[in-house]
Amino acid sequence: MKMTKQFTSWNQLPIILDVPQVACLLCLHPNTVTRLCRNGKLTGQKIGREWRINKSSVMQFMNYEEAV
Repeated sequence: MKMTKQFTSWNQLPIILDVPQVACLLCLHPNTVTRLCRNGKLTGQKIGREWRINKSSVMQFMNYEEAV
């Protein structure tokens, strides 16, 4: 699973991301992203069998601060 569209800034990312997108952004395996969600280290919501993660949660996980 690869993210087909390349993003050059946080503003271009959709608000809700799926596991493959987050894995690509964080350079992690999708199973690792799922484990982070299950453990509560990455805030996500499970919808059916799939996880959905807010962009803000990923930014917080990375300790990203937007330039003011």
